[in-house]
Amino acid sequence: MLQVFRKIRNWFESDPIIIHLYYAYRFHDKVYVKGRVLQDKRVINYAHDGLVTSFKKMVKRLLTDELRAFRVYIEIGAYRVQSITDDEGYFAEEIENQEGPGVRITGMDATAVSVKILHISAASAYAVISDIDDTIMKTGVTSWLKWRLLINTFFLNPWRRKSYELSSELFHLFRQGQGFNENPVFYISNSPWNMFSYLRQYLKVNGFPKGTLILRDISYSWFKARQIITMHKYSEIESLFTRLTDMNFILIGDAGELDADIYIQIACKYPDRVMAIYIRDLGVVRRSRRISELIDSNPKQNIVLFSHSNELQEHARLQEYILSDA
Repeated sequence: MLQVFRKIRNWFESDPIIIHLYYAYRFHDKVYVKGRVLQDKRVINYAHDGLVTSFKKMVKRLLTDELRAFRVYIEIGAYRVQSITDDEGYFAEEIENQEGPGVRITGMDATAVSVKILHISAASAYAVISDIDDTIMKTGVTSWLKWRLLINTFFLNPWRRKSYELSSELFHLFRQGQGFNENPVFYISNSPWNMFSYLRQYLKVNGFPKGTLILRDISYSWFKARQIITMHKYSEIESLFTRLTDMNFILIGDAGELDADIYIQIACKYPDRVMAIYIRDLGVVRRSRRISELIDSNPKQNIVLFSHSNELQEHARLQEYILSDA
């Protein structure tokens, strides 16, 4: 029905084509690129957007018109490769042995987009992978019928979203590490890619360090997932472990859903590469108890359940993940 609605709507209006470049980062001799081609709905958030305006923009953002089988051209320096979008308008490429500071994406009748490639140094002490919802941004996933999540998502613009205390400062400390090389930061969420510009604006407004944002596609197969290994977060995190060979990781999440379970699964599979697992306690007794039981049953893992970011910061300082005078 939704597809029929989109087709009828497209008979009466024609939006320009826009290329969203979600990420482009380099590790060793490979550049990883992911993006999407859509009809541009001209959805731009402003700090003065009220509840009704924010709601209308969110609905518009979620009702995307993707372009399938669309040819885009990825350019790095003099190198140029063609990529074809899938049924949901996504394209993704791994490009080897190509030097250049930036990547440019073009397509017929689409406005070209260019960004600087994020260079991840093999000399970094570690990479940080962090959940967003209820880990750094107050979302309300654990609220009854998720009503707080719905209100926060649909009615509040990025400027009005609240962060947990000291979150952005703490992430800058992790990025700085011991001051020798910048550590990469990956922000991962179960939110759909439709939320990319919204969440990127939130991170910018709240002063979080630049990093790679990893979201998910909305598909029926995702809702059918029953095992942790088939879930979006697990597969995306494992992909990072595979791509960033020999890199160690710090994993940050919350007690609201299955972050701890997923992180422990990853740590068991890569026992020498997970330096620490930090789980934010959301103050829900039964969830806190469950995480404590997970910690007790996994004594070999360095898992910390924290209520305030100060506790996380102190542990990271004692472990020498961040500067001692932080």
